[in-house]
Amino acid sequence: MRHLTGSFQVINILNRFGHCASHSTLLELETAMCDSVVECSTNLPSAALAYPKITHFCWDNFDLTEETIDGSGTTHSTHGIMIQEIKEGNMEKIMEQPTVKTGKTKKRSATFKPHQIQPCYATGKAEPSLTVSTTTVENDQERQLHQENFLWVFCRMKLNSGGELFPGWKGWLSSTTPSPQNVNETNMSSIVEYMPVINAPITEAATVQRVLQISLEASQELGQPYTFVTFDLAVAKKAYDIVWQNPQVYKTVIIHLGVFHTIMSYLGALGKLLHGSGFEEIVTEARLCAHGSMDRVMSGKNYNRAMRVHVTVLEALERLLFAKFEQDRDSKLSKDLMTFMTMKELTNEMSSSTAKKILQSGVYAELFSQYEAFKENVRSGKYGKTAQYWIQYMDRVWLLLQFVQATKTNNFSLHVFCLKDLCPLLFTMNHQNYARYLSVYYVSLANLSLSHPGAEELL
Repeated sequence: MRHLTGSFQVINILNRFGHCASHSTLLELETAMCDSVVECSTNLPSAALAYPKITHFCWDNFDLTEETIDGSGTTHSTHGIMIQEIKEGNMEKIMEQPTVKTGKTKKRSATFKPHQIQPCYATGKAEPSLTVSTTTVENDQERQLHQENFLWVFCRMKLNSGGELFPGWKGWLSSTTPSPQNVNETNMSSIVEYMPVINAPITEAATVQRVLQISLEASQELGQPYTFVTFDLAVAKKAYDIVWQNPQVYKTVIIHLGVFHTIMSYLGALGKLLHGSGFEEIVTEARLCAHGSMDRVMSGKNYNRAMRVHVTVLEALERLLFAKFEQDRDSKLSKDLMTFMTMKELTNEMSSSTAKKILQSGVYAELFSQYEAFKENVRSGKYGKTAQYWIQYMDRVWLLLQFVQATKTNNFSLHVFCLKDLCPLLFTMNHQNYARYLSVYYVSLANLSLSHPGAEELL
């Protein structure tokens, strides 16, 4: 009630009716809990699991730009979370934490004790030290993914035009993604706990060094051989410098680039590619996005709106392309496929087994093969430069959706494959920071089994 209202009068009124403690008692209790947490030296949250499958750390800045006279004195701190994937039947095994007993005092406010952060003396940008045996990762799932994507487009095109409602791409992915092969992992979930707050801006090298030390020590307390830490690019650049300058100290640390910010950068590069193509006019005239919001869509700053626009335009282009395919080929395979697929299965009982049954049918395989051959002709310029330009755009949006799919389904091999294909457009559109560091990140993950044996099985 105190946190909901912030009023000591309300607390005291409830206290007089016998419903809660007094306001002063609440302040004493909160102060005692705060002092107990501060005096506890562990780096782990109180509810950390002792034997999780994997523990992952994510850190970012927390800024409150309060209104001050000269602009100084605003709040800039560093917050982190710990994500633990739960093993089957391991929910109750909470890590034993040291407790600090405090006597009863009359203190009603905590005394702030600033943490002494060890200075970081960077000697300039360091060169990456990578264990490299390959720079190419083949994706054996690529054809299957193209088949699944085409099935979604085909169902949307045929069923929605017939009055049935078929889910969008996210709904399709949720309903058709198969369960894990391991039965024990079917109901696997994760817990999220907060790491200790560092009262310093994360833009400083000393703060990043402290973050790496806390994450490393926490992993060691849990008995995890490797430390997985995720940053956005601005922080990752500093973290990479620290790790590369101290390879022996941080040899078990694996830095990940955040997927969200990577996608935003790629959306910005895609917006540059579309500049002057008429894309903005198409979107605004179709009322997919207001004219005043197009700048943030094209720059990738508004993630949700940009993804909605690109997926909608992608589907529209696929429909136009398939209509041209049917016109040129005069094929009856699409009608045969609609006869094979029952409406009930697709609209009410769509699942991974239903999708697998359709994907393995001969009529679908033949239709997909012919359509892919048609698209290759479009890519080669047989139908003109305009069609060639727009199918290149479609391929890039499909790549983006595969990257999202890899994250949602925890498909590590697909994630690494997509990273490689994201880099060329980032280089072309002059997104140099992401292009350079994403290349290094891709090579490190592609050779993870050599540099960090056993880490790939945890991810």
